[in-house]
Amino acid sequence: MRLRGLSSFGRLYLGVIGIAQQGDDFGVGFGRGRSLTSTPASARRAKVSSTLSNRKVRGRRPDLPSGTSKRFPHRRPSVVFYRGHRYALDPQMGSSKDMLIRKAATADAEELCSLLNEIILAGGTTALETPLTAAEFADWFIDGDFPLVCHVAEHGRSLAGFQSLSLYGDPPKGYADIATFARMKPKISGVGRALFQATLAAAEEQGLEFINATIRADNVGGLAYYTRMGFEPYDRLLQVPLLDGTPVDRIKKRFKVDAKRRPSFSV
Repeated sequence: MRLRGLSSFGRLYLGVIGIAQQGDDFGVGFGRGRSLTSTPASARRAKVSSTLSNRKVRGRRPDLPSGTSKRFPHRRPSVVFYRGHRYALDPQMGSSKDMLIRKAATADAEELCSLLNEIILAGGTTALETPLTAAEFADWFIDGDFPLVCHVAEHGRSLAGFQSLSLYGDPPKGYADIATFARMKPKISGVGRALFQATLAAAEEQGLEFINATIRADNVGGLAYYTRMGFEPYDRLLQVPLLDGTPVDRIKKRFKVDAKRRPSFSV
């Protein structure tokens, strides 16, 4: 990319452009961390400001994703929109600009089933211990009698994870069970948080009062995830045996669905 309008800095071809503010230094940053510091800071400020103004970069270009900065289109969006709701993205979501959250379709079953079976075979986290077929997966999570909604996170050309709400097991009135699974390899940061934003909006539309999560007591990552999302413990199932007879407690956490009380990731 050629940086036009800055001829005094020479003819420079940049791979990545970024503006860096360090004390009184204000320069154009490069992919390798270099910056133009030979010109006085005040002159650089004026030059960059004038160049951006002349190029009329204020506002958002229609060809950029919603939330993307027109001035610096390589920056990730700060918000996403789902069914009329506005959500702030976690600034630590390293790949959020490439992630799309949408409802799952039956055609996704085979890829999602493979993702889930990898987690099942690894063991130690999910209460599921027997791999599923694609047909079983679709029935359990997408289009069977019990699923209410299932969202997937698309990253590039693959699915990075999914999250579902279900009435399986006849939960109390106003409750639905949540299940969350993210691809093990490669691990994509922010999948669970992005999925929960869409799940919560769907729960409000369904008129749910609580979202229930039943988690193995030895699933440290799962317990931490639901705590970060705002779930609170309310019950514990003692020594539920695995298929091999090993007793493992189940911890039940719930999230109160209330549009007036959003978790910290929403605005």
